[in-house]
Amino acid sequence: MNDQANATTPTADKGRGATNIEPPRMSKRKTNPFGRTVDQSTPYATYANDSGWTWIVVKTYQHPDNEDDYSRWLCYVSSPFTRGGYDHGDVYVSTVVNNTRLESATDEWIVAYGAL
Repeated sequence: MNDQANATTPTADKGRGATNIEPPRMSKRKTNPFGRTVDQSTPYATYANDSGWTWIVVKTYQHPDNEDDYSRWLCYVSSPFTRGGYDHGDVYVSTVVNNTRLESATDEWIVAYGAL
């Protein structure tokens, strides 16, 4: 008899009242409503400031309830240094929302983040 196999395989003791052992229940994870990357022409939100910077948000990596200042958003960013073009990459949420105004957003974005 293989003792190692018996040690790892749970079996019910039929002679002493079998019990059903259930795995611990995991809480259901919230689905990130902005976790799918969208096209630059149909972003979730667009933010701008008075210095000529614009952030076009096309994806978030966490559910809005779980974000903090170090959470990231995937953005296309235009600035006075991009000569009318855009650079894209991850940006800290705090960089985008501090000292900017919300230019446009989807209805779902406004529900989740408000009209910052």
